[in-house]
Amino acid sequence: MRYEEATERVYLVHALPNDHVIQVPKSYAPAEPFPLVSGQHVRGVRLLRWSIYALLGVGLGGFGGILLGVLVVLVAGAQLARFSRRIRQWRRGRQSASGIPALPAAASAERLRLLAALGQGLLAIALGTLLLALLAWRLL
Repeated sequence: MRYEEATERVYLVHALPNDHVIQVPKSYAPAEPFPLVSGQHVRGVRLLRWSIYALLGVGLGGFGGILLGVLVVLVAGAQLARFSRRIRQWRRGRQSASGIPALPAAASAERLRLLAALGQGLLAIALGTLLLALLAWRLL
């Protein structure tokens, strides 16, 4: 097969063995605007920012990291539970004979932000606890 040319609706392909020109219809994926349209709310960004603050809070003697880390982990857990529920409802509405539909890019990005915030919150708790333990060991 050899590419010949393309029109707005089809690709023209030259089949070498039998010297025929085949028309292959173009099929496009639905367009998703990126970056998001102005004013559209992006979920999980604020929580991810707070998880970074929790990591920075470790420098405040460990207490800031632990307190903000616990807060971030609790909120991220709650948001992940709501996200999971929304995805199950979305998939039930789009279930087809071909199987489970792929998540839209916006949902995948939201899931990654929530998981990153959860991980950073847990890391802030661990580092804060380690720092407090080192300080307590050093002072005693």
